[in-house]
Amino acid sequence: MIRKLLLITVFILSAIGCFGYIKATADSTQLQIGKETVITIETDGERVFADTKIGGFDNPDVLFDGIAVKNGKVSLIFLAPYKENVAYVKFTNSKKESTEVHITISDTKLAGEAVALKVTNIKGPSVYKDASSDIWNPLKKDMLISEGYEILNPKGAYVKLNGPQEINIELTENSQIIFETLQKSGDEIDFRYKVKKGLTYNTIDKKLLPGSKFIVSDNQSVVAGVRGTRFAFESGEKSIIRVFEGIVSLSLDDKALFADMNKMVVFDVFNKIADLKELDIKEDELIKELEPKEEEIEPEKQPDEKEEDKTEKSGSTSDNKPAEEAVTSDLTNLNIGNVKKNGTDYFIYSFAPEFKFGFLKLGIGLNAYQKELNGTMYYGIPSATDSTDPLSAVTLNRLGIDLGFLNLDYGRSPYYTYALGMLANRYFVPNALVFDTAFNLYNISVWAHIPYELASFVPFSFNQSSPLFSAGIKLNAFDTIIDGTYIYESSVLTSKPFEHAAILSLYKTLLGIKFGAEADLLFGGSLKEKLAYGGFLGSFFDIPPFAQFSLGLSYSGDYFEPQLLGPLYERKRELQTIKLPEKPYGLGAVGNLSLNIFNFASIDIGYKNYFLGEGLDVLSGTLAVSLKNIVGSMPDFTVGGAYLNKGLFTNGTFNIWDSDTFFEVYVFYPVIGTNGLKYKFYYDPETAKFVNSVIFESK
Repeated sequence: MIRKLLLITVFILSAIGCFGYIKATADSTQLQIGKETVITIETDGERVFADTKIGGFDNPDVLFDGIAVKNGKVSLIFLAPYKENVAYVKFTNSKKESTEVHITISDTKLAGEAVALKVTNIKGPSVYKDASSDIWNPLKKDMLISEGYEILNPKGAYVKLNGPQEINIELTENSQIIFETLQKSGDEIDFRYKVKKGLTYNTIDKKLLPGSKFIVSDNQSVVAGVRGTRFAFESGEKSIIRVFEGIVSLSLDDKALFADMNKMVVFDVFNKIADLKELDIKEDELIKELEPKEEEIEPEKQPDEKEEDKTEKSGSTSDNKPAEEAVTSDLTNLNIGNVKKNGTDYFIYSFAPEFKFGFLKLGIGLNAYQKELNGTMYYGIPSATDSTDPLSAVTLNRLGIDLGFLNLDYGRSPYYTYALGMLANRYFVPNALVFDTAFNLYNISVWAHIPYELASFVPFSFNQSSPLFSAGIKLNAFDTIIDGTYIYESSVLTSKPFEHAAILSLYKTLLGIKFGAEADLLFGGSLKEKLAYGGFLGSFFDIPPFAQFSLGLSYSGDYFEPQLLGPLYERKRELQTIKLPEKPYGLGAVGNLSLNIFNFASIDIGYKNYFLGEGLDVLSGTLAVSLKNIVGSMPDFTVGGAYLNKGLFTNGTFNIWDSDTFFEVYVFYPVIGTNGLKYKFYYDPETAKFVNSVIFESK
C-alpha cells in the first residue's frame, strides 16, 4: 500500500513538473485612465512573457524577450492608456502555459467646482476666445482663463498661466491650446488641455493627490499624464514629450509607457511609433527659448518706414480668426527651359514666388512661353489658347488651405501612389498644375484629384491638365486601413488603355511598412467588354521622394499591366505606346527598392519573376549621382546609368548579360537652367552594338 502511495505521489509531482503551472493576480481589475496596478505572476517556468493590445508595462521587455522568474514569482506594473477600454492581458511561461487577466479601464471626471487659470505674464499679440464664441479677442495680464477657453499665440507672443496646486503653464510663440476640463474638489484637481500646435512647458510645484488628473493631449491621440513635476509637450509633425523632473505617463492610442527624468519620447504619429531617448535640450536652455527675444516682437510702425520692410501683423482683433503665424515666403521658384506638354514642345519662362500665411499658401506667378526660340512670345501657362496680352502673364501657381479637417491644394502635380502601389505607383502629371482636396473626419478620409489648371486671369481661361481623374475613401478600423480608389480615364483617344479602374486594399502599418493585400480592376477603353485584373499580397514602404520598398506575391490576369500608372504614363499615352498584355503574366514574386541618398544619389532596383503564366523575368536598375550636392561649388553635374535584363534566368542558367540586355552610362552637364549636354555610352540590343551619342536635352 505504501509503495502504491509513493508511486502516485511521484507520478503527480512528475506531471506537475512536466506540464507546469501559471497564475496571475492583479491588485485591481478596475483602473482609471493613465493609472496603474501591480500584477503578480506565480509560475514554475523560468521566464514570463506578456501580450496585450491595450496598455503597457513598466518593464517593456516582458512584451518582447520576457523576464526571468525568481523564487517562482514575478511582479509587473501594468499601465492603463488614456482611453476607456478593456485590456485582455495574457501571460505565458517558458513551458507554454498561459493565463489571462482582464482589466477594465474607465474615465471618471472629477465632479467638483470650476476653477480658472490666471494670466501672470504676457508678451506679444496673444488672443483668446471662449467656448460660446468664434470671435478672437486680445489676451491681457491678470485675465482668468476658464474651461472651454482657447488661446492662440502667433509669432513673437508668449503667455504664462498660474493655477491651483501651484500649477504653471507656459505657452510659446506659434502655439495654440484649448482647455477641455478645469475642475477642483478639495485638494483634488482634474485639469485637461489639448495642444493643437506648438510647445508648452508645465511645472507643478505641489505634489498632486492620487485621485488628481493633469492630462495634456494633441490632435493625434498622443496623451501625457503628470506623475512628475516638470515637462514640455510639443505638438507638430511629430509629438515630443520632454521630462525634466519626475515621471510622465504616456500613451499613443491604446499603447502606454513611462518616461522618467532626463528622457524624451518622440511619437511618429503617422507610423504609430514611439521612440524613447535621452533629452536633446537642457531645461535651462528650453526655458531661455520660451520667451521671444525683444527684437523678435514687431515694433510700432514709424511714418518713415520703407514699404519693403512692412510685414503683416499677427493677432489683430476682428470677427475672423487671426493669422496663426507670421508670413513666410519662397522666392526661389524660377524656371527657364524647354518642356513638353500635351505633345507640344515649349520654351518656358516662369517666376512664381510662394507665400505662406498661417494655414494659407499662395503663389502668384509671372509666366511666358515660346513654341520655338526667337519665336512669338505668349503669356500665361502653355495652353490651347495662346495669348499675346502681357496681362495674361499673371497666373495662380499655388493655392493651399489646410484647416485640419479640410485640405485644399492647387499647384504642381505631386507623385500619387494608391494603396500598395500595384496599379498606381508614383504617377504624376508633368509640367502641369492640378487640384487636390481631402476631407478628414474621425477615422474616415475622403479625397479627390481633379486635373484642371488656370491658364490665365486675362482673359480668364482654364485647361484640363490631364484626362485622369481619381477619388477615394479611406477608413481606419481598429488600426486596419480599408482603402478604396476609383480612377476615370477621360481621354478621347480611341486607343486609351482603359476607361475605369477600381482599387481595393486592406492593410496594417507596422514600423512604417504596410502589410496587406490589394485588388485591382480595369475595364472600358480599349478593353471594351473585357476585364483586366490583378492583385498584390505583401509589404510596401514609401516615403517619397526618399525611399520606396516593396516585396511580395503579385498576380496579373488578362490584359493587366503591373504599375501601369507610373511616372511615364502621361508621356506614353501621348505617344500611344501603351500596350496591355493580351496574356496574363500569372503569379510571381516581385520586389523593388528605390533610394534618394541625401539628394546626391538616387538608386532604383527592381525584379519581377512571374513563374506561373507566360513567364516574365526582368531585372532592372538605375543610378544617378549629382556632384553638385557633393561639392557645393560645382554646377548640377550628373553621372548615371541604367540596366535592363529581360531574361535573368534562361533555361535554368543565370544570365546577367545576353542579346536583350540594355546598358547605359551617361554624363549630364547643365547649360541653361535644367537644359544641358548629355553624353551617352550605351549598348543597343537591336543592333548588338555599343553606341556613343551627345544630345542637348532637359534634365
